[in-house]
Amino acid sequence: MSDPALGFRVGLHSLEREYSEPVDLHVEGRLPPDLSGTLYRIGPARWDIHGERLRHWFDGDGMVHSFTLNDGRVDYRCRFVQHTAHVEEDRAGRRLYGAFGTTAPGNRVRRFFRRKRRRNPANTHIVTHAGGLYALCEGGRPWRLDPHDLSTIGEETLGGLLPTPISTFTAHPRRDPVTGDLWGFGVEPGRVPTLHLYRWPAAAAPVKVASVALPLPAMIHDFGLTPTVAVVVATPMVTPDIPLGLMFGQSSYAENLRWKPERGAHIGLVDRTTGAAIWCPTDPFLAFHVVNAWDEGDDVVVDLCGYPDGELLHVFYEMMTTGPIREISGQLIRLRVDRRTRAVTREVLHPGSFELPRIADGRGGRPHTHVFGLTWGGSHAILGRPAMFDLATRTLHEAPTPAHAWASELVPVARPGATSEADAWLLTVVLDALAGTSELHVLDARDLAAGPVARARLPHIMPLGFHGSWSA
Repeated sequence: MSDPALGFRVGLHSLEREYSEPVDLHVEGRLPPDLSGTLYRIGPARWDIHGERLRHWFDGDGMVHSFTLNDGRVDYRCRFVQHTAHVEEDRAGRRLYGAFGTTAPGNRVRRFFRRKRRRNPANTHIVTHAGGLYALCEGGRPWRLDPHDLSTIGEETLGGLLPTPISTFTAHPRRDPVTGDLWGFGVEPGRVPTLHLYRWPAAAAPVKVASVALPLPAMIHDFGLTPTVAVVVATPMVTPDIPLGLMFGQSSYAENLRWKPERGAHIGLVDRTTGAAIWCPTDPFLAFHVVNAWDEGDDVVVDLCGYPDGELLHVFYEMMTTGPIREISGQLIRLRVDRRTRAVTREVLHPGSFELPRIADGRGGRPHTHVFGLTWGGSHAILGRPAMFDLATRTLHEAPTPAHAWASELVPVARPGATSEADAWLLTVVLDALAGTSELHVLDARDLAAGPVARARLPHIMPLGFHGSWSA
């Protein structure tokens, strides 16, 4: 490609090849002997549905990738989640469903009669819980997979709390580090949109903790969890109060989204015990990902990746075209919410680009010292440079990344006996557009500038995906 900054688009080609049996990857360098377990990653891998191209990065059918590290070896598998739309469209040999950013096929009458059949691509996050492996996307229910061979077992209803295929559960559940409970939410559209908050224990039945009316029909992707409250960040990227195009099946969800700064942002604090909620209004901003949240006296502190406007939503369409990508400016931001006065103050922690934030496992709900993520800019039109932000020194550390390479989200794995949050290995999959392949990289968080200590090359390009989890 003539512009190296746009070379990432080779990672947006559909991948149809699956590996249900493990492939032994060649390792360069030395895998840390204390790094033994499985990295699961997930993302869209099929945007071309029997001759029709989906329009949005988020739309592609989910594929799960596993990298099992042990005794200096890496065994790799990848398989599609056999979700409903994937199975039915393969059987029919044509596209049947719309998607997050792509209108359903057919004429207006056909779209109307299929309006309640939503695509859940199961492509956004992959988590382990209570012995199971779950592919998540907030467009529907979790899909349970076999953690060993990645075969699809079926949809998870949370014991009947998610009664229909259009019941939703977040792609970003939060684990209570004390109890091990997994907390999540789902948004139910309507005249008054409602957020349902769920608690999913490891050894007991899931429960609905609260149902809370939202102050605006916002797109809510993530949330925070402190020892006392769930923190809901509702920003003014909203659908119309009466979304006729969506209701009658004539347009996709993303096509209905509009940036309405006059409606402001609203920070919700939902009591984890009583379910009571308070909403704290503040100036408008856009946010997809929450870094962490914790209690501090009468305040709730929330770190997140924020944007001044809604331009980011256009980027995800532009990625799928052949044209340029508009520049955007995200920042690491800290909100401080006063429970008594409902006042919200804002502080910029890092003014440069930063996204797909992760913190050390077990730090959720407590103050953290380091944030791991990706930056972009310069030779990178989209996210792709591994980085770590030190909150004590307000210093950004980055790994050397060629103009033709893009890293995926960093998954931190603490070293045995770690004495700080930075005492960790960082796992990422890097797309190398020049070589035409992808590699698993292992980085030392204490010395990002040194580059990977080990790398393992995949037999193909792994399509650009989203999130991952480590299971020891």
